[in-house]
Amino acid sequence: MKNILNSPTIMTYIAYLVTFGNAILILPLLLLKFNDTELSIWFLLNTIMMMAVLADSGFGATLIRSVSYFYSGAKEIPKNIDEFKKKQKNIPDINSEGVAKLFQTANVIYIFLGIFAILLLLVIGPLLLENIISLSNDQDTMWNAFYTLVVTIFVNMQITKWSSFIQGFDGVALERQVASLLGITKIIVFMVLLLMNYGILSLLIAGLLINILKFITLKKIMKKIFKVHKIEQINIFKVDHKILYSILPSTLKFGAIQAGGYFVNYGTSLIVSQLNSPTLIATFLVTQRIIFFIRQIAQVPIYANLPRVFQLLAKHEFSELKLFLAKNIILGLSMLFVTLSIMSIFGNDILEMMGTDKKIVPINIFLVMAISIMLEYHHAIHAQIYMGSNHIPFLFPALVSGFLILGIGFNVVDTYGLMGIVLTQFFVQLSINNWYPVYLDLKLLNWKLKDYLNDIVITAPKLLIEGFIKK
Repeated sequence: MKNILNSPTIMTYIAYLVTFGNAILILPLLLLKFNDTELSIWFLLNTIMMMAVLADSGFGATLIRSVSYFYSGAKEIPKNIDEFKKKQKNIPDINSEGVAKLFQTANVIYIFLGIFAILLLLVIGPLLLENIISLSNDQDTMWNAFYTLVVTIFVNMQITKWSSFIQGFDGVALERQVASLLGITKIIVFMVLLLMNYGILSLLIAGLLINILKFITLKKIMKKIFKVHKIEQINIFKVDHKILYSILPSTLKFGAIQAGGYFVNYGTSLIVSQLNSPTLIATFLVTQRIIFFIRQIAQVPIYANLPRVFQLLAKHEFSELKLFLAKNIILGLSMLFVTLSIMSIFGNDILEMMGTDKKIVPINIFLVMAISIMLEYHHAIHAQIYMGSNHIPFLFPALVSGFLILGIGFNVVDTYGLMGIVLTQFFVQLSINNWYPVYLDLKLLNWKLKDYLNDIVITAPKLLIEGFIKK
């Protein structure tokens, strides 16, 4: 049992299974208890919550990489691809001084990011919500729900800091244990509230309280880790300018990429939310939520081991890294294909079994969304690995893609409906984002396309099957 709890992959799967529990236990209650307008508002509020990624500006992902570098003993964080290629020698077990300075700098950064998140949402949120809330019978309550969401996002920003440090210290399993436990608590609380016919505002207040508890818990865990490694926290609000300048260029670029990625992934939701049909909005957002969840499950093997991946990058151990990536990419793609196929055939039957009359989008639209998410999964993995070098070349493609999806989508939705929106996203992504990160990552790892395809199609499946048989 102890080995299971200490496995980052298994604990990440458990964390996502908790999310799955949220889907199979909470979603049916939402579908039963909420009308189309309330359901649309709930999903749109969750979409807006993802907008906090924009306020994070890329610091969360950068922190994990940076802590991983210092934890593996690196003397400094590479500013660019040229510094990354200069393999550091005489690497100790851990650079405690570097971790301490990074922590001090992160404290200041996340106070400012939290304030920025509040201002961003107070400006943009009302513009996105005005249409759908105007269709509600209780507009004051819905606006209060939004303001509760704003406070929750500030707390989430502070959680990101502690979570990133714990993961950077190879504590993914520990972080996932906390996430799983509080996730289960959230499911139970939400179920009780929904069964007692409480609405959106009550759910968000409960979620806020649980997130505050998560913040306190992660903070205590990280302080214990600091104590074990004898990392002193002196001048905890002092910015180390050398570290800041090392991480800032790649962070800002990654933040802008996240902004573009947000509009790529959620731009369609924002467009659909401005329609005047709550039923159509709810149908699309429910389908999109299911597809996004399936992708989350598929990417667990890679994302649960990102600290290990970044450590292999820092040490230039590419052979081991290639084998690890090949096995997990093909595993994730197989999971995506199977689960999306099941949903395309039995999706409406599954929803009907939940006791709701809600439907997923028509099969032709669903297939386009399914193919898009598989391509998105594949290139996102390679982009994440490549950015471990602290070189972020995806700024322009991400921003342009995001704006194109929004701009074209708003113009085609009236004429071509949902199909016009999903096809816009598909072709915009296919034009560059689906292949450019893959090309760069293969080049970085000296992985020829022929060898890559051989490893993905032949070597990796063979190793996975042999490993399964041995177990």
